Amino acid sequence: MRVFPLLTLSLCTAAAFSGCDEPQQSTTPPPTITPMPTAMPSMSGGMMSTPFVVPPLVNPPLQSAADARISPDEPVIGVLHKGIPRAFQLTALKDMRYHVINEHRGPASLAVTYCDRTDCVRVLEALDDNPLLVQIAGFHNGEMQVRIRDGQFSQTAKDLPAADVPFTRTTWGTWLADNPETTLFTGEPANATSSNR
Repeated sequence: MRVFPLLTLSLCTAAAFSGCDEPQQSTTPPPTITPMPTAMPSMSGGMMSTPFVVPPLVNPPLQSAADARISPDEPVIGVLHKGIPRAFQLTALKDMRYHVINEHRGPASLAVTYCDRTDCVRVLEALDDNPLLVQIAGFHNGEMQVRIRDGQFSQTAKDLPAADVPFTRTTWGTWLADNPETTLFTGEPANATSSNR
């Protein structure tokens, strides 16, 4: 009687740590979607289990390190790419509007993606010199879907038309100590707008 709960716990623990750190090859084709370029889905309690397209968020407002008003213990995703440090507050990325952030400032063009259902982070850059534009494309087979150019993919797919960029899960205090020139995305001000491109 005691073996079964331990086995269940082991399986749950294994599931919690699989799938995100190593991108997976797509095995099931995602559903065909019809773009909704300006409509946000009506929903409650998280992302719908259905295809939809959220307009891409491009260059949302960032705060300087001096202006940041978050706790040193606040979890962030830190990215140091082409010499430019950026941090993204994890609690802000949990807002569906901010699951995908496209940064097209200077030479360090990238897209930060976060799925709150799987707690998966992936940071991407273009394979060519054109800025990468990524959109949320719904939720399918247990994963957030992203749209890149004309294709739709699972967030963890290995065959994305983009390259992975290293990132760090850490706290704001630790990231700031190592990267004093960083900027920070917090989802504020509230009038951060989406941009259709």
